[in-house]
Amino acid sequence: MAGDTSVLAARLARISGLTDIVYWSSTRGKWRNLFKQAVALTEPDRKAERADFSEADLGTGAALYYWLNEDNPTAGVVYQLQVHERTPDRLVFETVNRTPVKASLLLLGARIAAAGEFRQLYYIEHVRDEIWSYYSLVRLGRAGSLAGTSEANYRNRAEAYFRYLARLKMDREPPAAR
Repeated sequence: MAGDTSVLAARLARISGLTDIVYWSSTRGKWRNLFKQAVALTEPDRKAERADFSEADLGTGAALYYWLNEDNPTAGVVYQLQVHERTPDRLVFETVNRTPVKASLLLLGARIAAAGEFRQLYYIEHVRDEIWSYYSLVRLGRAGSLAGTSEANYRNRAEAYFRYLARLKMDREPPAAR
């Protein structure tokens, strides 16, 4: 990828674009959209909708909120995006669920993860020329076994998010894990 982290930050700021992410579902054996709906928020309240963030909103220390409705049996969740570091060559940010992750209809609203239990840390750094390193860590807390998502699916979701940020073809074969 050419450019600096402003290109990544602009892509990350476009919350509504998260519905474009496609990943390989190892449990279903096909390419699927990761999110059905994605909305930027002014505060950690689903009703506080706003337009997408701007690249300038994602400076070091920024704390932004958004709501995601995944294309799976969980209900929508409010997340906080915290920018830990942003320089021209490095972008480090974390997402944390601010509302519980709950199963929808079939499981009658069973809680999968309490607020703050589902964390994802992203570390992206420019190495040289058009080469960037990308690391993603996921922590699901005590609820890990209840989430019903395999290690392969987590790998594929991380790869899909990387492809989204880097503007790469989403459904490129082979996926990270079958």
